[in-house]
Amino acid sequence: MKMELRNKKILLVGLGVLGGGVATANFLLAEGLPAGRHGARLTITDLRTRVELKESLHRLKLHGQKVNFVFGRHRMEDFKKNDLIVFNAGVPFNSPWVKLAIKLKKEIVNDLKLFLEHPVNKKIKYIGITGTRGKTTTATWTNYLLPKSILGGNIPGHNPLEILKKTGKSARAGGPFVLELSSFQLEFSAPNPPPHIAIITNFSNDHLNRYGTLSNYFKIKARILKNQTNRDFLILNADDPYTKKFLSLKPRACIYFFSLLPLPRNRAGIFVCENKIFFQEHGYTRKIGQTPNLPEISLVNFLRAALAARLYGSSWKNIFKRARSLPSIPFRQEEVLRNRHWTVINDSAATSPDATLAALKSFGKLPNLVLICGGTDKKLDFGELAREIARTIPLRRLFLFNGSATKKLIIELRKNGYLKNKKMAIFDSLQKIIRAVRKLKNGLVLFSPAGASFEKFRNEFDRGEKFNRIVRVGFKDKK
Repeated sequence: MKMELRNKKILLVGLGVLGGGVATANFLLAEGLPAGRHGARLTITDLRTRVELKESLHRLKLHGQKVNFVFGRHRMEDFKKNDLIVFNAGVPFNSPWVKLAIKLKKEIVNDLKLFLEHPVNKKIKYIGITGTRGKTTTATWTNYLLPKSILGGNIPGHNPLEILKKTGKSARAGGPFVLELSSFQLEFSAPNPPPHIAIITNFSNDHLNRYGTLSNYFKIKARILKNQTNRDFLILNADDPYTKKFLSLKPRACIYFFSLLPLPRNRAGIFVCENKIFFQEHGYTRKIGQTPNLPEISLVNFLRAALAARLYGSSWKNIFKRARSLPSIPFRQEEVLRNRHWTVINDSAATSPDATLAALKSFGKLPNLVLICGGTDKKLDFGELAREIARTIPLRRLFLFNGSATKKLIIELRKNGYLKNKKMAIFDSLQKIIRAVRKLKNGLVLFSPAGASFEKFRNEFDRGEKFNRIVRVGFKDKK
């Protein structure tokens, strides 16, 4: 291993409550068993208390090893006496604790770097997917279109360090890893080795509460292509204005595009024209299949997943055969209930105004649409979303969940004359919202928050799970 663990004292900063820190801790403990017999080689520090971390602590696999735990604070002495500092994804690169580790000239890593530098991965190529929206769906469908691949990355239950045990099976089968790479994972360094196939789904405002400026956020996302060579592939969105900026970085990989419109003849890639899908390269264009019956946003996800699968070696025939049964993705425009009066769509993963705008593009023309939104602000602009809501959602069919993002949205709605002198009901629980929605008698309910969830929930997945449970009780047909 490039990064030798067994003879080092290691500090894990952030055990967390979402699972990533636990996966990293269990990996470090398993890798360090020989050294662990001679005393604690791992220290875990977290700003939360032992009580708050009870569930995470229960999931640790200690293997009889001693671990030093520091709760409720981080201590400078721990940074000084340990050789390797491992940061959980919840710790931003501009954190004072990262700066301290750099000042002390410590080796610093995160889960992605540990994964990529593990020796069992040397012979396995991987597909890396990043972008602002559509990462999880694209990664999941790419994995589905390549049956021998293994899904991992920033997806609940698929932490990179948790899927390492599947590596041997994948290598024998000849399949790649398909990794969703968040900006949080790309913060510490450009992936090395780089992805054999890199996909940038799109780029727009997000996470400005963490990065401060859009320029900083862009630089992090662009790291996915930095170490690629002319033996690798880069897939870009021809319909995204930021693609020009990615191209200005002069990527060395072979570039392919996806688009909902015909591509110029000098661009290789996949596109849609008159309900048919075409592929072109080297100046030749050919039809490869009919357009699947998917909403526009899902069709775009399919195009990039199909292109990645083809570039990895699958045939168009096999790709379109498997496309007949693409899996649904939890909390991403997921239909969770349909009965005589109601259809309910859970889009809890929509944590930005742009994501909710995309959902309204899919459902906004329906006359009986009900929108539930609101959450935690990430220092994003809600102006365009407010204008779209004013155009498409009657006041009585808009239900807001309390949060810092909700307050910003209301200010923008008032600027558009949407509320006028009327008061908007703001709810502090999903149960109360569902009871209020039921009074409308029928409709298509779209839960698309347009904000994060930290004021009320652990994350968007926790929020989505709780919403589903409430909906399945609250929308039962009366006998």
